[in-house]
Amino acid sequence: VNCDEKGFQGNVEIWCIQGNHLFLCPESAEGINYNMNQASTAYKGIKENYVLGIIGALLGSVVGAAVILLVARMGYISAISSAVMGFAVVFGYKKLGKKFSVVAGILCIVISIVMTYLAFRVDSTWDLFNAFRDAGWDDMTFMECFKDAKEWYEELDAMSDYTRNMVLMVLSGVVGAVAAVWVELKERKTEFSMKKLG
Repeated sequence: VNCDEKGFQGNVEIWCIQGNHLFLCPESAEGINYNMNQASTAYKGIKENYVLGIIGALLGSVVGAAVILLVARMGYISAISSAVMGFAVVFGYKKLGKKFSVVAGILCIVISIVMTYLAFRVDSTWDLFNAFRDAGWDDMTFMECFKDAKEWYEELDAMSDYTRNMVLMVLSGVVGAVAAVWVELKERKTEFSMKKLG
């Protein structure tokens, strides 16, 4: 018996729903269309909360920064940890902000860049702090190293390593954030899309 993916009998047509291709008969398509219109109306009624969204993104970025720092302490700059940062920031924003817009995407990218840079600063300070400890400078605190890290790297003639690591880490954070935002915006664009093909 000729039937569609939902088990309904009838003349099957090809539909593109939320970016996926399905074989549906008119009855199934009508039911899905009704449910999607209801969901779309409900979604449009939700107001995006930028303040809570930013708080959620910051909370997500803390998790992402911790992963980046952990991987960096092992001596690596990983695309996976950067992806974790991007998707954690986006997830945090969506969770508290309720919606995700282009403005939200820009905010998430900025937060990811800032937090990735902060993770880099902590990582580079950690190396500097350990080097001072090994040299017997026990009176040098971590915060003093953090505050004057760049000056110390210049003094130690290690600015090339400092700059290279910063660029690689921040760039990977940008790529991870942009990828996560792109995926989310693409999903939002097709979330309520429904079109018959042919």
